[in-house]
Amino acid sequence: MLMYYCIATILLSSLSLSGAASNYESEHCPTLKADFTRRQLNEWSSSTPFTIADGGDGNDKAKHVPVLTISEDGGNFTIVVGNGNEENGVWHPQVASDDPNVVHFVTHIYAEDQDGNVIYMRTLNPQAGEPATITTLVPEGVTELTPYSFCNLHGLWVGDTVSTGGTEQTDRIITCAGSDALEWVEGAWPSVKADLQRQQMVTFGSDAPYTESDSEKHTPFITVHDNGTASILVGSVAGGIHPMVGSADGVEEPHWITEVFVVDDQDNFITLKTLDPTGVEQAAMDFSVPENAQNLTAYIWCNIHGLYVGPTVNVASINSSNQEAGSDETEENANSASEVLASVCSSIVAVLLTNFL
Repeated sequence: MLMYYCIATILLSSLSLSGAASNYESEHCPTLKADFTRRQLNEWSSSTPFTIADGGDGNDKAKHVPVLTISEDGGNFTIVVGNGNEENGVWHPQVASDDPNVVHFVTHIYAEDQDGNVIYMRTLNPQAGEPATITTLVPEGVTELTPYSFCNLHGLWVGDTVSTGGTEQTDRIITCAGSDALEWVEGAWPSVKADLQRQQMVTFGSDAPYTESDSEKHTPFITVHDNGTASILVGSVAGGIHPMVGSADGVEEPHWITEVFVVDDQDNFITLKTLDPTGVEQAAMDFSVPENAQNLTAYIWCNIHGLYVGPTVNVASINSSNQEAGSDETEENANSASEVLASVCSSIVAVLLTNFL
């Protein structure tokens, strides 16, 4: 039986390496691509990315267009959004803000290969300033690269396709940037929250997040543990667990919780997590609870249904209850130990009296 299992494992491994061009190690990159395409249609009424020919005057168009260049040795490529290096050119603004009416930045840059596979993607920190840019390696087997950028206010844009001078490899494994590149750095958190609030107003006409009364399935519930950590689950057994549906090919419409974040009673960030829908059935995360935290409130963003806030949890009262329970348990254990010791002592005394009197 073990021999058959080993043979089956080897066969499955060989099939996974046989090289379908759309096989990703993670669905996160193609899922984000699919959601950009969905938003482009729903929010900007365009079934394709914008180009240099779309909208506004020359500079306004140029500042949104991603430009890709290959290094002299062909080993790296760079994407920069805008043409600020040209005379009278302009870079796309990177305006970090916690004000939904002010925040304006290129949120993501990505590149596709000659087959339309996303081979690199990353989120950007608006605090890093202009220009919005990335530099990374040219993967083996990639012969062409096409740059894309997503502006939180003006949608998805595409630049010119560039030849890498590389050689086609039909059996290559398609990979995208690691999950770290798709995590928002802490400096970007206020801008991310502000943009989610902006989308809530623009897309759903609400100046506040939805709550448990609107949809329990979308509500983030916090559970605080005794070890200084807490966990979040979006949804509940009774009200339904929110789905995590990705897009392996970048075409199917995804439906997932994109971000989860937690604030304290002063509305200060405790954590923010970007969720990868790959191979998971529920939106959940763990985080450390600061020692000075009094209250915890969790928020989530559903790519289809918007911003939700969960019930606030009072950490101080939970810790107090745990301490009281711990004290009661300690006292109970001490009483139990005392009773055992007394019983043992009584037995010893009885034996002594029997033998020596």
